[in-house]
Amino acid sequence: MQIGGLQKVSLIDWPGKIAAVVFLIGCNFRCPFCQNPELVETKQYSVSAILPRISQIDFFAFLESREKLLEGVSVTGGEPTINPDLPEFLEKIKKIGFSVKLDTNASNPKMLEELISKKMIDYFAVDIKASPKNYLKTIGLFYYPERSRRSPANARNSLNKLRDSSVALLFQNDILKNIEKSLDIIQKSGIPFEFRTTAVPGIIDEKEMNRIKKWLKNLGVLEKAKIYAIQQFRPEKTLDKSFEKIKPYSNEKLEGFANIIKLEVKRVEIRGI
Repeated sequence: MQIGGLQKVSLIDWPGKIAAVVFLIGCNFRCPFCQNPELVETKQYSVSAILPRISQIDFFAFLESREKLLEGVSVTGGEPTINPDLPEFLEKIKKIGFSVKLDTNASNPKMLEELISKKMIDYFAVDIKASPKNYLKTIGLFYYPERSRRSPANARNSLNKLRDSSVALLFQNDILKNIEKSLDIIQKSGIPFEFRTTAVPGIIDEKEMNRIKKWLKNLGVLEKAKIYAIQQFRPEKTLDKSFEKIKPYSNEKLEGFANIIKLEVKRVEIRGI
């Protein structure tokens, strides 16, 4: 496991807690709008030039020095659950006395099951990228290798064709099966959790938010979320550079997305505005 960076204190990452945020390197998705490209594509980015890489020895020494100042540690990425040694890493954090928040794309139900059984997690933040029919388009796994030569519009047109191919459908069904299993595991665990969706123009609109709402409601998980966060898209330092040319939605538009979800969830937040 590699640590790509550390935010020593955050008052907003974990609702209601003063927490440190640790960034783990590596991800199994390639969302073109990702704003941590240095954690995802390590061959194209010098991680140490963007985020100060830190050893586990230094990381845990830092936590021990903040034992009475911090309440928790938010573990994010990348995608933390792709690391086989994540349980051991979280166990060390818990032994120092900190609560743990895990940010995840929910693609690894087996790891989540293990972490829950070992009582390693106190709060989940689950990224919901899109509705089921658009997941491959959103996580960028098909057009990612050619992202620098495509415009967002061309990329979306290409993905619409790929989405209907048998290979794409099989792959998407496998991803969705894992995500749905993870969501079931999380909501049955009794551990508080929130959903987050980044409002990327061209990917998320009113129809897509309604599809997401219907999907999560049918799974029986939407109303059990503590928070649903609509996150503003920021066209800066994205994995696919062409997304840096996209104009973000207005605050009013984000409010509209929030209103679609509002009646189904205890609390809806708009973040990043």
